[in-house]
Formats: sequence, C-alpha cells, structure tokens
Amino acid sequence: LEEAIATLREAVAIYRKTGIESGTFSNRLRVLAVYLDQQGSHDAEVEALFRESAAMNLRVVGKGGASSSLPVRQLGNFLRKRGRAAEADRIEDDLLEQMRSTLGPDHHQTLISSYWLAWEHRNDNRADFALRLAEETAKRAKAAYGPGDRVTNVAVDVFGLLMVNSGRTEEGVRLVAESLANATAALGPDDSLVNSLTWDLANARREAGQLTEARKLYEERIALAKARLGADTTPVAHLLRDNSEVLLRQGEFAAAEAALREAFPILEKNAPSIFSRYFTQHLLGEAVARQKRFEEAEPLLVDGGKEMMKRASTLDFRGKNRLMADATERVVRFY
Repeated sequence: LEEAIATLREAVAIYRKTGIESGTFSNRLRVLAVYLDQQGSHDAEVEALFRESAAMNLRVVGKGGASSSLPVRQLGNFLRKRGRAAEADRIEDDLLEQMRSTLGPDHHQTLISSYWLAWEHRNDNRADFALRLAEETAKRAKAAYGPGDRVTNVAVDVFGLLMVNSGRTEEGVRLVAESLANATAALGPDDSLVNSLTWDLANARREAGQLTEARKLYEERIALAKARLGADTTPVAHLLRDNSEVLLRQGEFAAAEAALREAFPILEKNAPSIFSRYFTQHLLGEAVARQKRFEEAEPLLVDGGKEMMKRASTLDFRGKNRLMADATERVVRFY
C-alpha cells in the first residue's frame, strides 16, 4: 500500500506540472484518496483529493470528455462514516444539479449519476427520494435512448430493485425482468451487463419470496461463471453463497451446507480478510446448526458473526444494518 501511494503521489505531481485536466488525472486523484483512506490518519488530505477529483470530473465532461460520479459518491461515503451525512447529501445533490445544468438532464452521464445517487440512498432516511429519483431517471432514459440502451437498462433495473426494496415486490421484479429481456435482445446473452442483470433478477426474486425461480437463475449463473471464470473464483463463491440463502429459506439445509462449503475455501484463499468471507462462514454455521450439529456450528456461526461486526463499519452498503440484524437474530436463535 505504501508503495502504491508513493507511486500515485509521483504521478499526481507530474499531472499537476502539466496543468492539463483529464479523466485519467481525476481518477489518479480519486484512487490516491482511496488508498490514503485505507492507510488511515489522512482525513483532511483524503477529503481534499476527493473534492478535487469530483470538481475536475465535472469540468472535463463539460468539455466533452468522459466523466464519472464515483469521486462524489466515494466522498459522500467518506463523510457519512464521519457523521457528516447532511453535508454528504448536499454535495451529491449539488453534483446532480450541476450535471443537469452543464450537460442536460438526459445526458448519459447525468442519468448514470442519477441512478447511482438513487441506489446509494435506497436504505437510508432518503429512501423515498431515492425511489422518486430512480423512477424519473428510468423514464428519462427510456424516452431519450429507447429500451435497448445500456443506460436505460441499468436505470430500469435500479428502479425495479428499489421497488422490491420498498416492498412493492411484484412491480419491482417485473421491471428487473423487463430490463434483462431488453438487454438480452439488444446485446446478446453473453454480454457482461446481461450477466449482471440476471444476478439482479435472481436477487429480486429471492427478496420477493419467489425462491424456485431465484434458485434456477442462481444455478444457471453458477454453471456459466464456472465455465467462463473458473470454479475457484470469487464471483462463483458469491453466487454459491447467494444461492445458499435461497436453499436455507427452502429448508434444504444439507444442500445449503454443500454450497457454502464449496464457497468458503474460495473466499478464504482469494479474500481472507473481507466481510464477505466471514458472512459466508456465518451462513455455513447457520446451515450446520439447522441440521442440529450444534457443537460444530457454534464457532462458524458466532465467530463469523463477530468478524462481520468488526468489519461492518467499513462497508459502504447501507443495507448493512439489516444484514447485521439478521446475523444477530441467527445467533440468538442458535442459543
């Protein structure tokens, strides 16, 4: 990490000397901010770098260059972790208004920033705002670019997922399925976006309680991911874990255990210290406990839950509160 930071500092210094702004320069500023944040004890510099990157992005796209809302979203998450949620909301809203006025409300980059902003707020105190923004973005994208456009497909997908999240599951699943069908027709079944949307539809069906349909989608994605990426890759492990949640809800505890025992060593090898590894361990403990092998289950379930708790504060995903509440409930039920 120290070597990466030193290299990025050198690169940023060179860019500054040229005086030329670009998307690449902005991205170097953003990545340097991310690495310094990981290292710790650099809050003021991290915030300044995120702000500089975001401002440069907007200037670059105003001149016809590529842009991204990622620096602002990461700055927002940085501020929220430090108790500055209102400030983060204001910065994100300001960026969206600037993009609308600079690029126009139907510009691809404006629409992308809109649906990402909606997604970021899906589980916090601005969830109603997020749902309205997602609906508006999907309508604008459809009207401006048609149903086969990538941005349209993602905008409709995000709106559908937020509908599911708000409890309007039937409408939400229909929208996600519509997005997948349109993307498949326009891009073909092997496109990376189609793969992502299929995963989203599986998750949406799982949340809606359509477990048989969700399981079928997960199993198709698992087979495809193994063939394309290899059986011991992290995406395969995540798909196996997601499918195990369906199996647990269906009461197929032995099948869930088998899926999790396949996923867990992959994550132990590829990502030994991240949240996902311990979440998978925790679910494995749940699958074992449901088969009444309590002594074997306890360290998996409880230790996995403890490690999840330690890492929860590092997650940008705002649904983590529900995730941790579910984990706590599993431990309480176990005892």
